[in-house]
Amino acid sequence: MKRVYLVDGYNLLHQFPELRRKMEYDLENARESLLARLAGFSHARNAEVSVVFDGSGEPDPAPSPKRTVRVRFSRPPEKADPLIKRMISERKKGEELILVSSDRDIGDYARLCGVKVESAQTFAQAMERQSGPPDSDTKTDRPMSDREMREWMTLFGGKRNRGPSDP
Repeated sequence: MKRVYLVDGYNLLHQFPELRRKMEYDLENARESLLARLAGFSHARNAEVSVVFDGSGEPDPAPSPKRTVRVRFSRPPEKADPLIKRMISERKKGEELILVSSDRDIGDYARLCGVKVESAQTFAQAMERQSGPPDSDTKTDRPMSDREMREWMTLFGGKRNRGPSDP
């Protein structure tokens, strides 16, 4: 059975503090950052993801091989909620549809239609656990080797602090 996540876009975006802050001055970039995270999730889970945003008069992005997440905008003055409900009612047979939203009205409607509902907060936490913190540095649990230390010292200069056991 094909697994499809239907995401209430702004509802999920607000679950990431850094994206919520970014929304205040660069909404498009905040949405793109969310879509990139969802693309990683989609790939890792081998699942389809569709995201619905409240419309702003923008056309839906054209499908492209680079985008693995489907994006829909409601048409003003319509909000995303009615579009999400239509997408739930028009789902295909053989799909396991999972709604990602903390909106009670949409969640209740989805449950009545036999759709599993996951809160945006729970879903965001699962995404964070899967990928780690965004833009985090890769850390290693091992100390630098002597060769690596010499390379760093050559590049950045300075003297190595020697411990009591160092020659």
